[in-house]
Amino acid sequence: MHKKGRGSVYSGGAALLDLNNPEKIIARSPKNKPLISPRQKYEKKGFISNVVFPTGIILTLKKNKVLIYAGGADKVVAVYKLEIKKIMNHMRFL
Repeated sequence: MHKKGRGSVYSGGAALLDLNNPEKIIARSPKNKPLISPRQKYEKKGFISNVVFPTGIILTLKKNKVLIYAGGADKVVAVYKLEIKKIMNHMRFL
């Protein structure tokens, strides 16, 4: 979440956790640069405006992309199709 004018904007990021110790964060999205954020009209205006909240993720059959299911403005459900490579390049390793 970040402030925008009078209101807040809710966006989604990514995190890579250690397989053996999931309390340890290996990489994450930069705080000021979310992976997905409200851009479409249906995400910017609705029951609660300026909200995108990821609710599920599925690996595609080719295993090079993911489908991220996310709510928009507490009104709709959208699907984002992102390359895993893009997500990994987006994150910053700690």
